Amino acid sequence: AVRLCLSYLPVINQSKVLRKCLIDLERDSRASRDYDRHTLVLTLYSECLGKLVTRKETRVKALEAETLRVQRRFDVLALLSTTFESYPWEKRPEYSKMFEPLPLDPFSPPTKRKMCSVLGFEESGDVFDPLAPLHDILDHSGANSMAGALASLCSMVQLPPGYLHARSLIVRFRKLRGSSDGLPKVESSVIPVIKKLVSPADKADLAWWCSSQYASGSVEQLHCLDLAHSNATTASEEIESLQGRASKEDERAALDRVKRIDTARAILSDHILVDKVLEQNNSSDLVQKVYKSIIRKVQKVSAEKESYCPEHFVRELLIEGSLAAALASLDDCDGFTTVHFRSLAILVHDACKLLASRYTHIFVGRVARILARRWMINGDDASDSNVDYSSMKTTDLLANSDNSEKKLSDALLSD
Repeated sequence: AVRLCLSYLPVINQSKVLRKCLIDLERDSRASRDYDRHTLVLTLYSECLGKLVTRKETRVKALEAETLRVQRRFDVLALLSTTFESYPWEKRPEYSKMFEPLPLDPFSPPTKRKMCSVLGFEESGDVFDPLAPLHDILDHSGANSMAGALASLCSMVQLPPGYLHARSLIVRFRKLRGSSDGLPKVESSVIPVIKKLVSPADKADLAWWCSSQYASGSVEQLHCLDLAHSNATTASEEIESLQGRASKEDERAALDRVKRIDTARAILSDHILVDKVLEQNNSSDLVQKVYKSIIRKVQKVSAEKESYCPEHFVRELLIEGSLAAALASLDDCDGFTTVHFRSLAILVHDACKLLASRYTHIFVGRVARILARRWMINGDDASDSNVDYSSMKTTDLLANSDNSEKKLSDALLSD
């Protein structure tokens, strides 16, 4: 009956009527899961477009672009109809939300929003996320097999390959973080998904996000940061190879990504290294408690700095270690004896020694002697010093050691 009514109209008018029906149907949220109705309207509209193109109507390019928009909708509907044929109506994905609305005028350039990144979940109204309607499906068990069945959807909605697997991983991690279940190993969950992505920048961003989901200071978190760093470096090198053809914003974003990931990786790697000291020494519970409090304070100080330097880490470790040992020794209630003092000193010494072994330019003994000279002159209050030791590297500290010795000599002579 519909075809018969349309046959009395010129082809151009048929296309206008059907296009209006298609726009209204996609706006109707109640019909967003009615795949058969969408397929019927798309079929009729596609036939009209085919007649217009073969007639060599004016503005052929606009008609071809419209035909491609319709064809992508056809492909998605076919995939969804096959995959969710046995699903209840209310659990089907909302098809119409996977595409931006058709432009009101098919012959005017469409206004497109920015497509979502590999992470999705953008809250900005300027970003369009065609995978958002699939979140409820990916949130259930068997999400991996569902992502595999819908993998071809990425090209249909004009997203890079692997984005659907990445979104499935993100939805899965968020669900596990909200429950008592632990996150899966990086080798079995993150790496297979990263291999499906094409862009090194997307791989780096996904690995960086995954690192934030694992427990702070864990080996899994460091593994993710290693993956993120290697891919961020590759992405930066690719932009550099364009030799000026890339925008300044892209170059800056690539460099900032490498710097951010490298800093986080260095901090975490050093923290894991100093944590191993407890495994290598048989210390009492009291000493371990004090040592862990020292590490937490040093980690906090390191994270607050704009740029990370291992010299700062060693310096703060010595300062916080000596301060914690002194305070614990003065507290009679803790029972912190000379034996505990010596055991804590060994832990801090071994931690600094491990860092010096990793960074050959660090000389722990010299840093300790410079700090001792500083304390002898200024005491615990560093405000009397004209030198900002907190922003110096070991080489800078050594350059100021002669001045410290001169101040010490003058002070002794004046007495």
